[in-house]
Amino acid sequence: PILQGLASILRDLVLLNAAPDRLELTSISQELHQELAELAKRLKIETLLAWQAKLKGTEIQLRQSAQPSLWLEVLLLGLLEKQALDDFLVQ
Repeated sequence: PILQGLASILRDLVLLNAAPDRLELTSISQELHQELAELAKRLKIETLLAWQAKLKGTEIQLRQSAQPSLWLEVLLLGLLEKQALDDFLVQ
């Protein structure tokens, strides 16, 4: 469920980034819309798509792992690898 939630949020961030006027395409609540819309403006679309690609297929690895919480931590840290946070943000 954690990965599904993260994947859903990333999908909504991609949609808000690519089509900010098409709110009906997202599945976020009205309460979170403003916050995620602001975050989507700050992140590069390439970053969001790269994060989605890293999530792809990880659910099976988590299910098969003897230590799924450790695997999840490694996955989340891996989302930030190779680039500083400044590289993720729109300048």
